[in-house]
Amino acid sequence: KDEGRTIDFPDIDYNKVHPGLKFNDADAVKMLINLLGDLHQPLHVGYASDDNGHSVKVKFRGHEMTLYDLWDKGISETVRKDQAGFWYGGWTHVRAISAEFEADKAFWKKEGSFKSFEKWMDETIKFAC
Repeated sequence: KDEGRTIDFPDIDYNKVHPGLKFNDADAVKMLINLLGDLHQPLHVGYASDDNGHSVKVKFRGHEMTLYDLWDKGISETVRKDQAGFWYGGWTHVRAISAEFEADKAFWKKEGSFKSFEKWMDETIKFAC
C-alpha cells in the first residue's frame, strides 16, 4: 500500500491556549524558524506505518534510540560535541551558503512560501532517502 506523504495538521484548539497569551512579531519569527528547521528533519515528513520513525530502533555509537531521535538530535549533538569547529565555524557560517541563500530568496519571491517549503521538504527527503 502506498501511504504517500500527506501534510495533515490537526485543527488548533484555541481553548487550550492561556486566555491572556498574545503573540508578537518575535514569537512569529521563532515559530517560522522552528517550522523551517522541522522541514529539514526528514522524519517529520515520514510514514505513518512506522510512526515517522518513532517505532524503529537503531544503534548509533553504542546507544539505542529511535530513528526519529537519531535524525532529530543524535547526529547534530554528535557533530556539535565531536566536531565543534565544523559546527560553529564551518558550514553554519553565512558566507559559506550565500549563493544558496540568494537562489532560495529568488525562488521564494517568484514562487511563494508554500512552493519554497515543498522544495525544501523534497530536498530533505532526497538527502535522507
